[in-house]
Amino acid sequence: MEKKSIFFENNGGSIAMRYEMLPSEELDDAVLERLRTNIPDGIAMTQYSEADARRIIYAYIPSSVQLSAFLKKQLSKAEVLTIIKNLLTSLDIGKFSIPVSYVVKDLDYVYIEEQSLKTFSFMIPVKGQVMEISEIPDFLRTVVSYMKFREEDKDNYVAKILTNINSDRFSINDLNVMISEMLLEVGDAMQPMQPQGMAKVDKLGVMRNRVVPPTPQVVQQPFDPQMQQ
Repeated sequence: MEKKSIFFENNGGSIAMRYEMLPSEELDDAVLERLRTNIPDGIAMTQYSEADARRIIYAYIPSSVQLSAFLKKQLSKAEVLTIIKNLLTSLDIGKFSIPVSYVVKDLDYVYIEEQSLKTFSFMIPVKGQVMEISEIPDFLRTVVSYMKFREEDKDNYVAKILTNINSDRFSINDLNVMISEMLLEVGDAMQPMQPQGMAKVDKLGVMRNRVVPPTPQVVQQPFDPQMQQ
């Protein structure tokens, strides 16, 4: 697979990427059929066509921007973690019996929805692609190196992520577990935020400060024997 054979088309409402197969390349029909019936999360909808002796693999992506362009903005901790988790999902496709070597691991060929942070990776199911062991961690290191982090995030979460990626025993699953745990601590980037100016209600405090009306007291009158006559 040669990246120079990948072309982009911006149709306004969607992005189309297409790959023109070389004469010597063989299409993986089994994987293509799986992609038609069950598209893994994080993978763009992939299709195939033949016309005028040209064999083309193409994908349509909802309106979004290239990840390389999106990462130029400052990101919160929750946004960083959400993006990495979504990318890991697109790489964890072995459970679908799809080689991860088919996924194009390049910031210019990954698109992201700016609001949801959902990512779309381009997959080229061509047999015989060889992937180096370091290709996935190298890609993830590149992603992190392009990110711009907000100054208010003072903890060392980025260092922890890089330590995991640089591990000799790196695995997608281990990094995914760590990212998921971090997200549980900070909350997902897409959770609706509480409007400013609205203070959280302290229910316990309300209960303690609630005014309880006094119980009516029965006033006993002194006994007058003459009242009984």
